[in-house]
Amino acid sequence: MAARDPKDGRAQRRRRHDPDWEPPIPGRRRVLTTWDDYMALAKKIIARFDHEFDLNHFDYQHPERLQRCPPRFRKPYTVRVAYTEWGEVGPLVVCVGGVANTAMRFNYLASDLEKDFRVVCMDWVGRGRSGWMADQRDYSLGTYAEQLKQLIGHLGGGPVILLGSSLGGSAAIELTARNPNLVSALILNDIGPYIPKKRRKRRSETLARHYVFRDPSDLLRKIGASQKNDGPISDDIKDGQLGLHWGKATAFADSPEKVTAMTDEEARKMSVTMGVMDLVIASQNEVVLSSPYFVPGVMGVEAFGGLRKRDVKVTVLTNSLASNDEPLVQRATRAIARTCSVAESICTS
Repeated sequence: MAARDPKDGRAQRRRRHDPDWEPPIPGRRRVLTTWDDYMALAKKIIARFDHEFDLNHFDYQHPERLQRCPPRFRKPYTVRVAYTEWGEVGPLVVCVGGVANTAMRFNYLASDLEKDFRVVCMDWVGRGRSGWMADQRDYSLGTYAEQLKQLIGHLGGGPVILLGSSLGGSAAIELTARNPNLVSALILNDIGPYIPKKRRKRRSETLARHYVFRDPSDLLRKIGASQKNDGPISDDIKDGQLGLHWGKATAFADSPEKVTAMTDEEARKMSVTMGVMDLVIASQNEVVLSSPYFVPGVMGVEAFGGLRKRDVKVTVLTNSLASNDEPLVQRATRAIARTCSVAESICTS
């Protein structure tokens, strides 16, 4: 790509799938027999973005406080960071992706927004066209938040509209909590303010695995399995016809210190869950909950049962069932499904 020139039983449900498990994928499979076929298809797909963006760089200064080598070896050093820039006028939107993402992940979004926004998409250090850290121990959440802060400074100092997905969302939360003056709006995708220790461990183990793909079809099959919960986008959203309903809203925010909580109990004490549940229980007509990791617990099950008795419609938008096989998530969601009407009240996406 070129930049611009200058049937499930109880026992089966409890079974934990191994990392190589793949769901059945309906429809016709795309068959690519050679890696040359794969590269030809990839070039065809990304060709639409040729010369639509500027490829730029800035020098990230890695401070001593974020280095993990012995103190006597620490000194600030520079890493060259790449980012793509789309559009020339309008509010500045900064997009940062997950641990295995590059700036190219946001091409479709940036292409659609560039008429009304100036969009910047960054490669994390160690990814894409950006340089590598001198020590692998220097890759940390603190490093990513600092990199994001320096990017915003390089772009003019903000405030910016900040969009973070997965790891990018965690870094965005960390940056916004410590430097709220740099962010005018925060958009999070596939992430929350707290991830349990077991989930973090499972993710790190998955990332550390070494995958060998025998042919392009093997690669595409694995990608399809990991993205089985994505798209397609419905026509009403794709065509910009999604209806909006305006009304009074109450915003809740966890304590910034929650991201540094060392135990589940410590994190719960700083959570906004109780305030949210008070509003849910008091609802009169309809409740819509959107959560990437929806685990209602005993209180949630009782609350939704009470809402059903009062004929309050409940809609839950979550990817919990598809994104993990934690027994707690499975049990809690089944309990909710029994309490509410699966056909009318529970929507999982």
